[in-house]
This record gives sequence, structure tokens and C-alpha cells, in this order.
Amino acid sequence: MIDTVLLKVASRCNLNCTYCYVYHLGDDGWKDNPKLLSEKSIDDIEKSLFDLYSFQGKSFAIVLHGGEPFLLPKHRLEYLLKKLRHRLPEYTTVSIQTNGLLLTEELITLCYTYNVTISISLDGPQNINDEMRLDHLGRGSFYRIMDSLRLIKNHPFSNQVFTGCLAVINPLSNPKEVYNFFKKLNIPSVNFLMRDGNHDRYPFGKSSFESLEYGKWLESLWNLYFYDPNPIPIAFFDNYIKLLIGGFSSKEGTGTETSGILIIDTNGDITKNDTLKSTKNRADRFEFSWNVSKNNLIELIQSNEFKDYLELQNPTSKKCKNCRYLSICGGGMPLYRWSDKNGFDNPSVFCQDHIHIIETISNTLEKYL
Repeated sequence: MIDTVLLKVASRCNLNCTYCYVYHLGDDGWKDNPKLLSEKSIDDIEKSLFDLYSFQGKSFAIVLHGGEPFLLPKHRLEYLLKKLRHRLPEYTTVSIQTNGLLLTEELITLCYTYNVTISISLDGPQNINDEMRLDHLGRGSFYRIMDSLRLIKNHPFSNQVFTGCLAVINPLSNPKEVYNFFKKLNIPSVNFLMRDGNHDRYPFGKSSFESLEYGKWLESLWNLYFYDPNPIPIAFFDNYIKLLIGGFSSKEGTGTETSGILIIDTNGDITKNDTLKSTKNRADRFEFSWNVSKNNLIELIQSNEFKDYLELQNPTSKKCKNCRYLSICGGGMPLYRWSDKNGFDNPSVFCQDHIHIIETISNTLEKYL
């Protein structure tokens, strides 16, 4: 079953974030792709996704991504959204992850018209955000993002369209400063992502496999979150809470449920989860070159190679298999397990951080619940 389809509607970006896995972690596949999704590819995508829905009997989340998705001209974006809404069921969720710099009132209204939600990437206050989220001239993006936040928060359809912010963790930052900043923004939610990295190329700020830079940072953030009588929702923590009390994960890289994720590039090529780009060049590519213009998605998801791709989510290392927290952390994202020597047959590079934050949350829940 496919539960998420990520559409790369633009293969270029108007920002040049230094940690970006698409452009700065060794993969160069983006250079081969058209800058923007064409109307012909949109037509092929509509047919492919409807065929997939008909085969599964269940729809999937659709995420418009890039690069920067709002680089797609407004008229073509509307063409895409109209096509997506044409035959897929009404409950199909469609969302856009944007850096916000190109956001306009017209685009927000367009998203409302087609029941599309928007999340904006922002890492924290200016000193934190502008350390990494730079444009191609080396300028910070903070004030331009804040202008877009004010625009969407004040828009008449804000409550229906705006879902919150997505932040990449800087373990050298002050968690209290970050938490208070996002809470004062009065936004619907904020979620946090670990930095991309693996055993050969440690994530920014992490000194060794045993070190706890991210785990300690998340512990401080958790205490602020849990003891706040009116906290801003943080999906990272809510997902762990759900798993610890016996629920199921809704996020890849946690729990033991398999996430069926497909990427469709601007040229119509179908690939694996694009975060795999951070392991080695073209790691997100299937051996067979699948494309929505030439191939049937149903054939792809029934292929042995696709089954092997899904199996990649299940960790193979002895450390993971014997860990009492495997049902919670799921071994982490495959990209975190990579090493040039062993491939994906390693525990996550964040293994100790995961254990630390899981035990922190578990101990708190046992004490108060």
C-alpha cells in the first residue's frame, strides 16, 4: 500500500540551505531534471495516481515538494491541483512544504480553493535560522519568512490552510530560546527534524556514535513542552507518546509499521524516498527506470525491487533487533543507518539519542500518568 506520494514540482530552489540533502550531501540527480513539472507530466500523474487509488481501494497523502514548490507558476499549480482533485476521493490530503519566500495572498486563496494545506520551513529565531537557511547570495532568509508568516496568519482562510512550521534541529542552539520563539509566533504547530547524516558523515553537531548532543537537546525541549500548561503542539513528541502508550506510528522512522512512500520527479521519474540521496549518489533510484509517462505504478509496487525498498525500513543490525525500544524507534530512518562499509546494516547514527529521549519521555509518563 502506498500511503504518501511526494511530487517534486520544482527541481530548483530559491534558497541554498547548507544542510539540504537534495543539493549539498553528494547527490547530483537534480541536475538532470527539468526545472518545473510540465502539464504533460501532470496529465500522466493524474492518470497514474487514479489507477493506483483504484487498485488499492484507498487513497494516499500527496505532498508538493521541491526544491521550492511555489517556483511552479500559479497557472500551472492550479492546473496540477485541479487534476489532483478531479478523480481522487475528496478525503485525499494534499499539502505543500515551502520556504515561504514566494507566498502571496493569491496562492493562499488558491490552496484554500482546492483544500490544500501549507507548512512553512523555519528553524527558529534569526540567529539560528540564518546560520543555515541562506539564499544564493549568502543572505539570511529570516525576515522574508517572517513576512510570509504574517501574511498567511492574517489571511481570511488561515485556519483552513496553514498547519504550522517545520524546523531542522541545531543541537548547538538553546532549546528554550527555540521553544519560546515558536510559541510566541502563535502558530498551529511546529515539528522538528534531525539533521541528515550517517556513520561516515556525522550529522552537524554530533561528535560520535555514543554522544548525546541531539538527545540532550530534545530532552530539554521535552521538559519545556511537557511542563507547559498550554504547549504548542510538537508532532515529534506526540508520536513517541502515542507509541509508548500502545498506539501506532504515523511517521516513517518510528514504530514498526511500513510506510509506502513514492517520489515523482519533475521529469516523471518514480523514485524511492528522496532522503536516501544523503547516503550515496543516486541511492534513491530504482534499477529499472520507472516513469509515469511509460509505466504503470501498479507494476512498480508489485515488483521485487519495490518490496526490497520497503524492506529497507526494517533494520537488520543485531543491536536493533535485540533492542527493547525497537517497537518505538523502529531503528530510525534508513538514511541514518548508512555506512560505506556495511550499507544499511547498522543501527541509526542517532541510536543513543533515540534511546535517551525515549527513556526521558517514558520516565515522565510513568511518573505522571
